[in-house]
Amino acid sequence: MTKHLRNVLEGFAQALQVYPRRDYVLPDRNGFAHDQLALRGDAEKVVRHIRNNIDKAYEHANTGARSKR
Repeated sequence: MTKHLRNVLEGFAQALQVYPRRDYVLPDRNGFAHDQLALRGDAEKVVRHIRNNIDKAYEHANTGARSKR
C-alpha cells in the first residue's frame, strides 16, 4: 500500500513540477541564442572545408595532373 501511495504522490509531483528531477539541466540565460551561434559557427566551418576540398579537386582536375596507370 505504501509503495502504491508513493507512486501516486511521485506522479502528482512530476505532473505539477513540485520538485525538479535531478537529471534535468536548467538552460542558461539566452541558451538558445548561444546554441544558435555555436551551430552557425559549426555550419560555416563545415561549408568552408567542403569548399576547400571542392577547390582542390577542381584545381587537380584542371592542371592536367592525372593518375598514372
